[in-house]
Amino acid sequence: MPATLSKPIEIISHQLSACQRIFYEQEILRNENEKLKLEIELLKKDVELKEFAMKVHNFAYGTEFDDPDIVDSFDFDELLGKLEEDEAFFKDRIRSTHDRLREMSVTLTTALKQVEELQNKLQ
Repeated sequence: MPATLSKPIEIISHQLSACQRIFYEQEILRNENEKLKLEIELLKKDVELKEFAMKVHNFAYGTEFDDPDIVDSFDFDELLGKLEEDEAFFKDRIRSTHDRLREMSVTLTTALKQVEELQNKLQ
């Protein structure tokens, strides 16, 4: 190959290699960018879940925590147990109240009948 052509070919070869290297590096950066976007989304979901768990804990225990990072120290099995106990307690309380209201309704109905009978006797 003539010396006049070998120099431009060598330059073009270096430029091609540089372009390939840049393309490869850009591809790596795109992949890393996608991973970072996914990680950011996961972190956002993590924050949302922590805020929700904190609200549930505050409801169950009557606390007023406002730092979602405290969620990391929560015992969720205990929290679920507490919520189940509360649910059972309130179901029993509702059932008991319902039973008392039914009894009071029967008593009131009986009393009204007695008042009506007394009124009829007095007339």
